Amino acid sequence: MKPQLKSSVPRLLLSAIAVTSVIALSACSTEGGSSASSSSFDKPSEADAQLVADSHALADLARAGWLAPSNLSPSSPSEFKSYDKWVGPTSAPAPSHTATVVIIASTKQSPPVNQSADGIRQAATALGWKTSELDGLGTTTGYEAAFDTALSQHPDAIITVALPSQQVQGKLAQAKSQGIITIGGADVPPDKGAGSIPYDAYVEFPQSAQLALVAFEEIARTNGHADSIVLTDPAYPNTDNGTKLYSSIMAGCKGCTTHKGSYLVTDTGDAGKVTAVINGALANAPKATTLVIPFSLGLPAVVQAVKDSGRKIAIVTKDGDSQGLSLTYDKSVWAVGGSSTTWLGWASIDQVIRGMAGKPYLVGAETGLGTALVTQENAPKDASIDSVPGLPNYQAEYKKIWNVK
Repeated sequence: MKPQLKSSVPRLLLSAIAVTSVIALSACSTEGGSSASSSSFDKPSEADAQLVADSHALADLARAGWLAPSNLSPSSPSEFKSYDKWVGPTSAPAPSHTATVVIIASTKQSPPVNQSADGIRQAATALGWKTSELDGLGTTTGYEAAFDTALSQHPDAIITVALPSQQVQGKLAQAKSQGIITIGGADVPPDKGAGSIPYDAYVEFPQSAQLALVAFEEIARTNGHADSIVLTDPAYPNTDNGTKLYSSIMAGCKGCTTHKGSYLVTDTGDAGKVTAVINGALANAPKATTLVIPFSLGLPAVVQAVKDSGRKIAIVTKDGDSQGLSLTYDKSVWAVGGSSTTWLGWASIDQVIRGMAGKPYLVGAETGLGTALVTQENAPKDASIDSVPGLPNYQAEYKKIWNVK
């Protein structure tokens, strides 16, 4: 049976235990960074004792299997529960027998983006639909060019992966005028305002929940003494929201500290730029325990830069793609908060089915995507997030509600 977060009375007991002899989370020294066990850190302050105890309980729950966040921006350990049963959609309109879908990847250099596109193709194939894929090349110019090509093909739907709506407002307007359904995978709805044009629907990859899970793990690992360098790219709202939530959670930990910095998608293809960013961040936070990387792009260069610096610091990230998990398995990265990127693809096709039938789209956590915590202790050898024990059989659930084999 999976451990559950305790009720208030047992949590008080856990709090007392945390003050006197905190549960040790084993970890290994690494070349690219290190993660001392929680027993290596001072005991938590009285003010942080409950938070540290709750964070330990959540970390234990996460090590037992997948979690279902109650919302996309969980700010406390109690907002996670075991993914013991399917919490995604349990019904859907009958899908069209034929449809064409164009996939626009924000950049095919990104492993999680490619894996999400694979999921879209898998789900479309199960329905007998046709797909094609375009590369946005990671730039606004590339996104617009890809949209122009997609629009010229007059598909039933365009699904983007990690492509912010703010950067393609004019193209979204054209799609709407042509009656083409648009789904923003791994994006978030833009702030409402004059001229703000959203996708027709979203599948919000739970990046904030992933980083919240990592934040609580770091509070547990350091006994409430985490000193985190938090890097982000403001151009990608879903990622930026996740790093802001990580910092917000740390702000509730009296003994924790954060240092903010930028790490841009456009810099990740240049190892020299990555090294400069990491060296600057490390220099500005000489006592940091944790380096938070907002995505896996450029992650090997990050690991190398930390190794070359000689600093012993835990590298953590999110997404749960093959690159991040591979580096966790070989003990270069300490922890990854992840979700199934392939699952996101299936959820995106489910949104298209609803749009083509003229039915309401799912919103926020209604899509049911789960989260997982992968550390050096439980990283899967095949570097696949879907190999983490307890993953719901999402393919079977979607096929059931779509009435396909």
